[in-house]
Amino acid sequence: MRLLSGNKEDAELDASTASMLVDQDNQQIFDPQERRMIERVLNLNQRTVSSIMTSRHDIEHIDLSAPESEVRALLEKNQHTRLVVTGGEDEEDLLGVVHVIDLLQQSLRGEPLNLRVLIRQPLVFPEALPLLSALEQFRNARTHFAFVVDEFGSVEGVVTLSDVTETIAGNLPNEAEEIDARHDIARNADGSWTANGHMPLEDLVQYIPLPLDEKREYHTIAGLLMEHLQRVPKAGEEVQIGPWTLKTLQVESHRVQKVQIIPPPQDELDYEV
Repeated sequence: MRLLSGNKEDAELDASTASMLVDQDNQQIFDPQERRMIERVLNLNQRTVSSIMTSRHDIEHIDLSAPESEVRALLEKNQHTRLVVTGGEDEEDLLGVVHVIDLLQQSLRGEPLNLRVLIRQPLVFPEALPLLSALEQFRNARTHFAFVVDEFGSVEGVVTLSDVTETIAGNLPNEAEEIDARHDIARNADGSWTANGHMPLEDLVQYIPLPLDEKREYHTIAGLLMEHLQRVPKAGEEVQIGPWTLKTLQVESHRVQKVQIIPPPQDELDYEV
């Protein structure tokens, strides 16, 4: 599709495409939720895997040399289908992934749990890979998991097929009915919003018409705050983005966890959600 080609000028909604969203009586054909989904599809190739990945600092992992008791303890509390394995020369190196089902089968056969023989290599995506290309690679490789690397080959995070589909359909529960906290956002009684600091900005603007720099190199609310302050914000600090005020509510270990987004007075901006 031309609209998914990745060229910004081609990705703009032209008159013909826009007419698909409005009928002859100037009435919207689609409800707001459907329109948001269409917009997400049309923007799929304008976003990169780094904008939706889970940072390596947030990845639950286990060391390759971990004793069997530690592996079993992690299995009992783990809610995912895969475990990221670290180790090697650098204890923090991400070596690969182990499927939980493989560990369970190993256990059922009465064998000691051995991460080394079960480790698999996931796909590896450059951080600038467009989501449309990532979706195609997931489909061709018939796998759901990839490491995201920077230009030097260092692993910056992980991305899954579910992460990509959520950019279209919105947040989806996994098998354990867990919700990805990065997408947490709630409307408050006073008209403000409370959002997770790691929420991608492309998702945030689906709720709030926040003005963004198209040439920005950051992808999350936390990144936006740090770009404006040139440091990690402190709890209670405020940043003005256009007519909107972003107030940091919670910071843990230099990571922005919660942010309040305060709209301008109604006489400054009429906005719809």
